[in-house]
Amino acid sequence: MLSNAVLLAALWLGVGARAVVVASTLLDIGVIVWLHRHLTSAYVERMTASAAAMMDAVVTVAPDRSIVLFNPAAEAMFGYAARDVLGKSIELLIPERLRERHRRHLEQFTSGGEANRRLGRPGEFAALRANGEEFPIDASVMQVGEGAGKLCTMILRDATRRLEERVLAERLAAIVESSSDAIVAVDAQGRVTHWNPGAERMTGYAAHEVLGRRPDMLYPPEHPSIAARAMQGERFVEHVSRRIRKDGALIDVSQSMAPIHDEHGNVTGLSAVARDITAQLAVEKARADDIKRLQRLARRLMRVEEDQKRLLGRELHDQVGANLATLGLSLQLMRQQSDPATIASLSTRLEFCEDLLRQTTAAVRSLLGDLRPTALDDLGLLAALRQLAAAMAGTGVMRFIVEGDEPSPRLAPDASIALYRIAQEAFTNAAKHSGGSRVHARLSQEAGHLSLVIRDDGRWVKQPEAAPLPAGLGLTTMRERAQAIGASLEVTTGAQSETVVIARLQRKHEPAMVPA
Repeated sequence: MLSNAVLLAALWLGVGARAVVVASTLLDIGVIVWLHRHLTSAYVERMTASAAAMMDAVVTVAPDRSIVLFNPAAEAMFGYAARDVLGKSIELLIPERLRERHRRHLEQFTSGGEANRRLGRPGEFAALRANGEEFPIDASVMQVGEGAGKLCTMILRDATRRLEERVLAERLAAIVESSSDAIVAVDAQGRVTHWNPGAERMTGYAAHEVLGRRPDMLYPPEHPSIAARAMQGERFVEHVSRRIRKDGALIDVSQSMAPIHDEHGNVTGLSAVARDITAQLAVEKARADDIKRLQRLARRLMRVEEDQKRLLGRELHDQVGANLATLGLSLQLMRQQSDPATIASLSTRLEFCEDLLRQTTAAVRSLLGDLRPTALDDLGLLAALRQLAAAMAGTGVMRFIVEGDEPSPRLAPDASIALYRIAQEAFTNAAKHSGGSRVHARLSQEAGHLSLVIRDDGRWVKQPEAAPLPAGLGLTTMRERAQAIGASLEVTTGAQSETVVIARLQRKHEPAMVPA
């Protein structure tokens, strides 16, 4: 060594032996330090060149925990330029609450014989950006050198997105497991890969009974699976089909199915969400049956009502009409057969009786028209509506106009009287409440639909915003009459706040049509 040569030269020159030994030792130490610094510098230079191309952040620290390498990915991650952190303590990048833990982990690693290891558990450590923001990191560390010259290189990765994805995955898993709906996943071969508790409850099959198998036992022969179409990329939302439970019971399910794609867009399986709607469909069917029964009952009651009106009209016409006619003839005979003096003395009373007779006769005729319009049976709905409009216009309150075409074939009696009564109620409401001057009604038939539209030029009573249209007894009766014949009834306001009543009847739903 160089120190041995120095020792021989010193002895030859006559220098003291002790001084020579001290000088020799110091020289050896200097050489060792120079070599260490030279080798460390070379390592850092090589690491800097290779770390610059790495996607992960790379930070190298010296034994005194000062930063000696800070690659571009670390600059982007922490928000520091390398020149601002080189030579500073690694604790600059660590939140204060975690610095002691980080120091212990690093000391345990450097004191052991491992060349590299993960620093802590995933997500255990957090780092600190230049702006003071904390974020989770995953860290791996490796060491180079020995003893006091040992360097530690940490490879860091921002774990924010991974932790967020893990939290989201855990949350979704909790939702899937706690869902009352059946949630199932299958692979590209149709084998079950997920079977949640909701699926167990709905089908009766435990997860271990179906995982890894095709769920063909759930499909009745007459209800083919839609999985093949979903594998081609087709989506199904609330598709209603049937399934067979483990106990053999047949259930109705509403199922939504969608393909699962990989990162290249290839279908790797299917996910399905299904709900047992057997009870719901039973309730809906019962409700539909109840509605049909109520419609039949309403139609029967309307028929009874119209029959009673017809009978009452006949009684009024035959009995009251005959009596009024007889009374009129009697008054006429009294005038003809009485002497002029008697007529003169009774003139005022006779005129009163004749005027009262005329008013009563007019009232009975109007009542007869309300009880059963004769034009409805004889001429049809359009003619009856025009007759009604003429009678309403005679009151002088409003103008009533009826346009359109007579339905062909002629409407059945139940349908014609129901639409007539709806128009009668609409006309009456307009006269009483609209404050307008004109009512227009149009009867039309197109593509198997019969429409009766009644519009006035008055103003609807102002309601609060978003308030529903008022539903009085008259409107309720109109709706009941429409429902009884399978028609729809809509009452709205027009562009000028006028009232619009629209009744629509599908001729195929019309009860018992009769030829015109």
